[in-house]
Amino acid sequence: MDPFDFIDFSEHLMEHKNEIPSNLLESMYRTGISRVYYGILHWVQMQYKISIPKAELTRYHSWIVKELKNIADDEVLLEFNFLRDARIDADYELRKIIDERLIQQCMESKNRLIKAIKEQPRISLQDDDDRFFRAFRRKDKS
Repeated sequence: MDPFDFIDFSEHLMEHKNEIPSNLLESMYRTGISRVYYGILHWVQMQYKISIPKAELTRYHSWIVKELKNIADDEVLLEFNFLRDARIDADYELRKIIDERLIQQCMESKNRLIKAIKEQPRISLQDDDDRFFRAFRRKDKS
């Protein structure tokens, strides 16, 4: 699966928010934030070629964070941590109000993270034949 499919779904939700009953908008925002995070999580894993040992699959997120601390620059870590914290709030903090402003901030953070990784000289992006690189280029043009 292409990690950007998660992000595309989130963007689709936002484009059609006027069709969502008002009592379900917060659920839509929470879902959208979660999908942005998971798209970025998997994309970052692919970009940095992070392998997760089978024995560590239950610690998937913390494994990615641990590896990122060793290989990513501060800007990437800042944006990734913002998305992770927003996803935790969206998924678990039901007493906290999640609104459109937060999902917009997540979309902006996602864009900054992608740009920061793309500009890192030590990261070699996937070959043109790779489906997920085509998706990256497609998103980069928008």
